[in-house]
This record gives sequence, C-alpha cells and structure tokens, in this order.
Amino acid sequence: MSKETWLKEFYPIPADEVPENEAIKHSLQKWYGLREENLKKHGLLSPPISICSKTCALCEQYISRGCRNCPLYQFNERPCDEGDGEKLSLFLAYDWQYDPEPMIAALEAIEFVERTCK
Repeated sequence: MSKETWLKEFYPIPADEVPENEAIKHSLQKWYGLREENLKKHGLLSPPISICSKTCALCEQYISRGCRNCPLYQFNERPCDEGDGEKLSLFLAYDWQYDPEPMIAALEAIEFVERTCK
C-alpha cells in the first residue's frame, strides 16, 4: 500500500474535475480517507494531499459563487472553517486535532437528506 493506493481509493479525481452532483460524495470519500485507520492501511502517517479548499470538491463548486450557497455552509449555518465559540469548526477539528469525524458527520447528514428528499 502507498500514496498511490490511497489516492485511488479516497481521492481518485481532483476536486476541480468533480461534477456538481458528485461533490458531496467526493468530499465524503476524501474525509473517510483521513481517518487514522485508512491512512495506516495505506502505510501513511499523513494525507498525501493538502487538506484545503483546492482539494475540496464543494469549495471548488461554490467558492466562486459564495460560500453561503455551499451545502456545508447551509447545514452548519456558517463557513466550515468558522467555529461557534464553543467548539472548533468542522475544518479546524481536523486542521488542529486531526479529527475528521465532525466533517464526516456533517457530510453524511447532508448526503442523507439529499438522498431521501429528492
């Protein structure tokens, strides 16, 4: 296992090439890959990609149209990199504590709503 196998499993195409209707799925797949067990499975200590807006399919889709249109913004009622004073933001939970679970939970909730309400 290697960087290449991780990329194949969790980040098969660059975020800027993801169709809008696949952005949540792509983002969720990337965040699953950031779980410690998935990094270890591929022999990695850290992600082989930068965890930033350039590797986020949702950011690539919505940043030019305004963050407020992003499903993560609408779900969280704030940008994913902005906390609420009591807890870290979805993004900073990973950036500061390497915890992908808050972002995964938010993306899974959005995916569930979109799947069941459409």
